[in-house]
Amino acid sequence: MFKYVDKSAKGGIINYAKASEIFLYQADDIPATTKILPEHIVKNLETLFIGRDTIKYIQNNDVAIHLNYGKQIHSNRGDQCANIIKIYII
Repeated sequence: MFKYVDKSAKGGIINYAKASEIFLYQADDIPATTKILPEHIVKNLETLFIGRDTIKYIQNNDVAIHLNYGKQIHSNRGDQCANIIKIYII
């Protein structure tokens, strides 16, 4: 996995993770009207310490986060099977 890092002005490290590196999703399945894009999720995660830790954990462990934009047939917001975690966006 390729990782983008840069030093910030305050001497810390900024992780420039790309959505395609930490989430699995089908770009063709993303509705044009959605306000929740993979890039927005990553940008939001990068603003907080716990979010940056979450990105690191996803990148460094055997876990796959699948963003599902398809219609749900149940009320669950997500589920997990082995190391694959599905998050239902819509």
